[in-house]
Amino acid sequence: MAIEAPERDPYTEALASAAMHMQIDHYAAMLARGGITYDINDPKSAGAAMVDGGAFLYGTLDELAGLLAEYREAGVDEVVLHTTGVLVRFGEQAVKEELGMLLSACVRACVPARVCCESDRVRW
Repeated sequence: MAIEAPERDPYTEALASAAMHMQIDHYAAMLARGGITYDINDPKSAGAAMVDGGAFLYGTLDELAGLLAEYREAGVDEVVLHTTGVLVRFGEQAVKEELGMLLSACVRACVPARVCCESDRVRW
């Protein structure tokens, strides 16, 4: 997950976040069961598959909050705000700022307020 910004490309952000996982057979199989297939040897198309297939969320704060609200409405009761790509590309301070903005946007979008922070993940 990453917030849209001029210096960011969604496919690059997706790969920075998930490229290592995408090389593992069981991860690729899980994504394939969800309709997301890719060739890890073609990084740009692999990143595109993650974004276009919805496995990696990218957009404005309002768009991301809306997508998370849709998950909640669909019955999803746990979402990991996985911002590893932001960490890898922009550093720890950027991740802290991004998570703060994301959580604020979710609250503004009326995502249920039961938020629990545990080390590297946030749950509602």
